[in-house]
Amino acid sequence: MKKSYISLLFLFIFFYLPIVSILETGLSPRNFSYILTDHYYQKIIYFTFKQAFLSTAITLLVGLPGAYIISNYDFFGRKFLKSITMIPFVLPSILVVLSFVVLFGNNGVINSFLSHVNLRISFLYTWKAIILAHAFYNFPLVIRIVGASWERLSVHIEETARTLGAKRFFLFRKVTFPLLLPSILTSAILTFIFCFTSFAIVLAFGGVRYTTMEVEIYYLLQRSGNFNLGCSLAILQIMFLISLMFLYNKFSRIYLKEEKITKFKQKKKLRFSLDNIPIYLYFLLVFFMMILPMIAVGYYSLTKFTGYETVLSSYWYKMIFGREYSPIIGSVALVSIKNSLFFGFCTVLLSLSMGIPAAYLRKVEIFLLVPLIVSGVTLGLGILKLFPLGGWWRIVLAHSLIAYPFVVRCVYIPLKKLDPSLLESALSLGASRIYAFFKIELPMIFSGIIVASSFAFAISVGELAATYLLYDGEYITMPIFIYRFISARRFGGAAAMGVLLMAITGIVFIIIDRMKEVEI
Repeated sequence: MKKSYISLLFLFIFFYLPIVSILETGLSPRNFSYILTDHYYQKIIYFTFKQAFLSTAITLLVGLPGAYIISNYDFFGRKFLKSITMIPFVLPSILVVLSFVVLFGNNGVINSFLSHVNLRISFLYTWKAIILAHAFYNFPLVIRIVGASWERLSVHIEETARTLGAKRFFLFRKVTFPLLLPSILTSAILTFIFCFTSFAIVLAFGGVRYTTMEVEIYYLLQRSGNFNLGCSLAILQIMFLISLMFLYNKFSRIYLKEEKITKFKQKKKLRFSLDNIPIYLYFLLVFFMMILPMIAVGYYSLTKFTGYETVLSSYWYKMIFGREYSPIIGSVALVSIKNSLFFGFCTVLLSLSMGIPAAYLRKVEIFLLVPLIVSGVTLGLGILKLFPLGGWWRIVLAHSLIAYPFVVRCVYIPLKKLDPSLLESALSLGASRIYAFFKIELPMIFSGIIVASSFAFAISVGELAATYLLYDGEYITMPIFIYRFISARRFGGAAAMGVLLMAITGIVFIIIDRMKEVEI
């Protein structure tokens, strides 16, 4: 129990105190008045809400049919479709940016193909690209949350409604939809939070014209040096996100409670017929959204433009693993891989050592989950202010705090299923608390610890926002390497590093997929 309170103290010192330091600096009526009345900032706030709302709407539109299919049909590839629902949690957002660039860019795979018929698509650096990238990134989340709830709907309720004469649409509107509503709202709120605080996607595709609060905070710090105004804008963002966090916690409790008390329904065998053509079209959409962009990144990493033609080449991989200094990233490319792996392992150690004890504190769940909604830029801003001395440890600290709520959640779920009488019996028979932990509790929560470690590692190697604020130009990571090469229009190098990052997150994906499902 003492370790649990040490974990709380860690969170208080390294998370809440930096946030309080932002409040001290940014709580300025003058700054708030300026932000809320200035036309430039009004546009930024309006676009932040607009893009998050539209992104959430499109995400639900794409994700809900998948939730219906996965919960009502049995078919070849169902396990794979269910597996990709973990993608939003393990795929770095910079890879979404990279895949969209190499697929939809002016010289991307699709435009190269369309050039043979004198056609071209050009939407990449617009608000539409931001919306589509967010939908690409988050629609598996809707499939996961709503699909799990839909699978567990009570069959008896639907059968009773049918015997009373309820038709298909009426049954959905009056029975199924109200039961699904908590899970739909849970996924919508979580998606909205992710889109609201999105950094890499907006930074890459938005430019100056389509800037959100998250990116503007970064600009205020890095370009304008206006620390006070950045803190004020961060406070406005935090205030709104905390209100969303309470709503998320409320609906997720209902959603998890419903999952626990209901049973799986019998699924239909999916057979090829004209009636099922929309389902096969949906599978094609999933392939286009999830698989094709990754294939495009792999293809791009193996090509090089010679000045006359594009040829297959291993040049970019030789550059990554070589020891030649790169002026684009200001370092040797191989160093970014070493840094990312080092930060990842350190993040696993720190987040587990603090997160596992915290999972035992069930009465302060909201307190532990607040880091989930504080953006990477805001967290980096707080750490910069409270701990001005540079060093790699600040990056590990930021990554660990971002991973902290995932670790707590992953361990808490199997822990709450543990029968307290087992532990009480062991203690009453003379077993020490440490012995009881290793013999009784640890085997029960071991799968949760493995998944928590995987999440922490994936979050660390893919994190860009806080890292970009804290790396001091010295501790280059793989996401920073990819972003700098994208900015320099050196897409081959970015793609080669992207393939390595996909390989790392793919291993994490497989580990999580082999374990029991992690509830959100």
